[in-house]
Parts: sequence; structure tokens; C-alpha cells
Amino acid sequence: MGLNRFKKNSFVSALIAAALIGGCAVAHAASTKKPVKHTAFHWHVNVGGNFLAGSIKSYLRSGWSAGGGFTWRPRDERWFAVRTDFEYDHFDISDALVAATKGGTFGPDTGTGGLTEADVDGELRMPLGNSATGFLLAGVGVAHLSVALVQPGGIQTYKCAQSPFGVCSRTVAPTSLLMGESSTTAVSWNVGAGVDFRIDGGPVMFIETRYVRFNAFVPVTVIPVQIGVRF
Repeated sequence: MGLNRFKKNSFVSALIAAALIGGCAVAHAASTKKPVKHTAFHWHVNVGGNFLAGSIKSYLRSGWSAGGGFTWRPRDERWFAVRTDFEYDHFDISDALVAATKGGTFGPDTGTGGLTEADVDGELRMPLGNSATGFLLAGVGVAHLSVALVQPGGIQTYKCAQSPFGVCSRTVAPTSLLMGESSTTAVSWNVGAGVDFRIDGGPVMFIETRYVRFNAFVPVTVIPVQIGVRF
């Protein structure tokens, strides 16, 4: 209980720190007046955390996320862009799911969940200063959710001594035993908002959050909060 609370508090603190850093950077970027040459294509990478909402919280716990992609913005359409993202969200299974599936002496003690997404979004951009820009996102994609339940265990093997007689003895090698797994693929939709900024003519930084929704074995709602870099 204490460890989970510590992880949760550390996770929230990290998100708050990222938001504060981003806010300070935006304020600094707003005062930067260096002109930047327009480029149609931009690559980006991003990392952060995610929050789960709704009934999926009975099965999984919020975790971390990472991804990347590219944005296409025509020269004469600087207020609008088309963005493609590839994301991975990692979760741990909830204590309630462990308890519900144990059902006796044998059963899973832990497990993980993974969400892989590919999204295409329209991006509406709004200048906030000389070097800062706010943006709104909306689009659709494909989401693949997988959940695996595991039990710590061991596999019997043999350990042989390094000698001319080849003496061997039985031993147990620790491993994780797969107790069950499930996966599903579905069409998803998402909306989001964020801000990007260029500091002293360097790479563009951005902070964003999204609301991602799709139907798996239950309705799934994921809210990633991320910080990233555009190239």
C-alpha cells in the first residue's frame, strides 16, 4: 500500500514538475524574437505519463507512455497541420484484478497491460507570441490493447559441474509463468490540446494532453500527459 502510494505521488509530482518547466519555457519563448524558417515536415518524440478513467480502472493502473511521429504543415496553411502519431502506453494490472482471478491456491500475482496506437489528427494552431503556439488536436486511429497475467515460478533444469566426470544436479531456474492473456484491436478517437515553443532558435519543445477513447472488453479511456521535442 505504501509503495503504491509512493509511486502514485512520485508520478503526479513528475507531471506537475513537467508542467511547471513547460510554463517557464513558454514564458521565456514568448520574449524570443528570432525569425524561424518554415519547414513543411517535422518529426517529434515524446514521453510522459497516463491516467485511466472509467471502468478500465478496475483492471489496470495508470502508468507511463512514449511515442513519436511526424507533422505536415503546408507553407500557406500555417494555422493548420496534419499529424501522425505512434504511441505506446504501459500499465500494471490492478490489485482488484489479481484478487478476482486468483480464486484459489494458484493464480496470478502480477501482470502488465500495453496499449499500442496509431493516430492521424488534424491540428489547429494558434499563435501565442513570437515563438509560442497553442494547438488543438482531433482525429481517429487504431488501438491494440493487450493484458497478461503472470505468476512468479521456476523451471526445473540441470546444473553440471565443470569436471571430467560431468556430475549434474537438478536445480530450479526462476521465471515468470504466464497464467492468462487477452488482447483486442479497435478503432479509437481522440481530442487534445497543447502548446509548443522554440527557445533561442533551438528545437521546438511541446507539452500536450489527450483524451483517447475506444471499446475493448470494456470501454477504455486513456488520458496521456506528455512533453516532447519537434525536429
